[in-house]
Amino acid sequence: MEVWQLFEPPQTVVLVGLSLLFAAGSLAFSIAGAVFAMICGLLAYSYLGAQRRSVLVLFPSLLSVPAFFRLGIVAPTFEWGRRTDR
Repeated sequence: MEVWQLFEPPQTVVLVGLSLLFAAGSLAFSIAGAVFAMICGLLAYSYLGAQRRSVLVLFPSLLSVPAFFRLGIVAPTFEWGRRTDR
């Protein structure tokens, strides 16, 4: 099994910054943020050919992205089942 190292610090900084900007903007302008997130989610799902109701929970899940980025940076290894991933 081949292990790939995908962590790139510059890309991580950009993604964390964008997720923080989205979360801050969505908290300041909740309705616009929710509409923007749902439109982007619907466009992405239609591009992939998927019709799912999970687009309705996209807004709250996008608000939690900065916390998950922080967790991924602080704890770069985790155990899922009996397997440890990095």
